Amino acid sequence: MLYHFITRVDLRDDAIGCLVELCEKKISDTGSKLQLIQALRITDCMPGLVAQTMMQVRPMLAAGDESFDDGTGFLSRLTDLCQVVSLELIDVISSMLAGEATPSAATMTALNMLHTCVPMLLELLSCGHSGISLKVCEYSIRKYVELLKKHPPPAVPRTHLPQLLNIVVNRLEYHPVAYNFDEQGDYENTVCLLRKQLLIVYRNLASLDRDTVMQQIIDRVRICISSNVTWPQVEATLRILYTFGEELGTAKTSIFKQTDHEFCKLMSELFNSNLAAQHTHQAVSYTFLEVVERYYQFFTTFSETRPLLLQLTLGPSGISHPNPKVRGKACATFASLAKSARQMMSESSDVIVANVERLLAANTLEISDRCALYETVGVLISQSEGKVSQTYKYLKIMSEPLMVNLNAALQAPSDAYSLEVLLAAQSTHRTAGHMHMPCLCPVLYSCMCILTV
Repeated sequence: MLYHFITRVDLRDDAIGCLVELCEKKISDTGSKLQLIQALRITDCMPGLVAQTMMQVRPMLAAGDESFDDGTGFLSRLTDLCQVVSLELIDVISSMLAGEATPSAATMTALNMLHTCVPMLLELLSCGHSGISLKVCEYSIRKYVELLKKHPPPAVPRTHLPQLLNIVVNRLEYHPVAYNFDEQGDYENTVCLLRKQLLIVYRNLASLDRDTVMQQIIDRVRICISSNVTWPQVEATLRILYTFGEELGTAKTSIFKQTDHEFCKLMSELFNSNLAAQHTHQAVSYTFLEVVERYYQFFTTFSETRPLLLQLTLGPSGISHPNPKVRGKACATFASLAKSARQMMSESSDVIVANVERLLAANTLEISDRCALYETVGVLISQSEGKVSQTYKYLKIMSEPLMVNLNAALQAPSDAYSLEVLLAAQSTHRTAGHMHMPCLCPVLYSCMCILTV
């Protein structure tokens, strides 16, 4: 009767609601719970309903329209039902497997039902509606991946793992038109939350099957380098590469010492390619800088690649980028590299100081960005122990413009630069120890960066 009501537009939402309540009924005995889910026949009827509804709304979602009309509203209700059934089955399976050396017939039944639900969940995850994708990813998909991690094959097969990996990366892609990077609205906030959940799932998948994930990244990066792809595809690929670095952890250093390792070859291909120059969208440039920072061990291992590092951070894809957020990220990356890879950076100190001087003279950077560059030079000065002439040269290059600006501020008429004005310029900047401290004004703080690092 309930499934008959689902075919009626005026009753289908209430019918779905009844099925959700029945499925959520609290039953302590897992066997009885499984029998209830079987009796409701949800896993038999849902695939057709989801497929039919997706056919109706997919054209609208592909155009970036996420308004909730009757079609997407009903899809949201179907999503709730799919989620409830999947979560209940996962709980049943977890409880059963906890007390079994080998899966029983009842457990196998529950697993088969779950494997009927997973394709529906993947279909909903891959739909163009960020709210629905977020709902599925945040709950049922994450629970499903946790089940895979807790119970490796043959207890719980990983049949859907390759498809899930591809869908996660595809859903990471920004909509090239609908997403507004300059103004964060409800849609943009939902997309940010969705990407956060997708990356949590991806990290779990990476810890679940590192080799498969690494091969996916290698394949996708090489496609981006060699093919004509869109900037959202490039950004999503760089994002999973960045995320994978967290899973690798300290293993990155040992990998880069193996010149014949496929991942080491990949990083060489990436940094030597013109991918960053081809795709100058702010999202791509920003993520590329994050990749550079996370995989800095590559540059410390291969000394011949260090000019590439300076080019990537100081060039048009970095500090010289037209977008202020990218310039800020480049300055912060530069300061971070100066601390994490001091020896490497100090070997190029003359080139770095000359470029910093040029960038500061252009006066296109925000105050916090300029302070990050002064902080970088301060770190380089601290590395030039015993080289008095070099230390004096760097201090002179960086301090003279600051002293001129400070003198101008102090000599200005009181109504133009009063003490209150200087004090009002207080802001918070990050220092070498990753602590935060207020500064009297940007000029004074810049002097402190150089003289106290």
